[in-house]
Amino acid sequence: MFAVKMFSAALASPSLMHEPMYYSIVWFFFGILFLGLILLIIFFILYTTRKKPIKSLSNLKPAKPQIKDIAAIRQKYLQMVDEVEQRFGTRKIRAARAHQELSLVVRLFYTEVSGFHAEVLTLSDIKRSKNIKLANLINKYYPDEFDCLEHGSVLDSARKARELIMDSEAVAKLSSVNNPNISLPNQGGKQ
Repeated sequence: MFAVKMFSAALASPSLMHEPMYYSIVWFFFGILFLGLILLIIFFILYTTRKKPIKSLSNLKPAKPQIKDIAAIRQKYLQMVDEVEQRFGTRKIRAARAHQELSLVVRLFYTEVSGFHAEVLTLSDIKRSKNIKLANLINKYYPDEFDCLEHGSVLDSARKARELIMDSEAVAKLSSVNNPNISLPNQGGKQ
């Protein structure tokens, strides 16, 4: 009842009614600014938590060219092949281990000469690369590396490793792909 009396009194006397209240335009701009801030925070969160590209060999930048002495590098890796062959000859290591070490020596040689990280790649990765001779040699080592009956010839594998390290054409191609500043010595009459 009281509400009805108040409403009828308000209708009867217009001085009790208030005019509509309008908000200042400042509140409108504060609202736009607040919404913009929220959108900025959402964008920042999405940007900082996005999936970043994985660094791999395929998207790494090429290394800076360095002048390398191929003769010294060859000598170092030929000595490593000789050491593996000698340790196998004195029965300090088994044939499978010798094949693994020869595979690693050849891979490290390719890495040092070209910057191509063959030492961390699988055989299928190496086969997909441009290094056909390396892929063929590693492919020949694979059965012997994992063969428990030890059928592979370590002496033959060491000879093939030496041939690959001494192959001046392969080294020239390999080194020129990533590094034009490598000096190749003359191979003693071999052109």
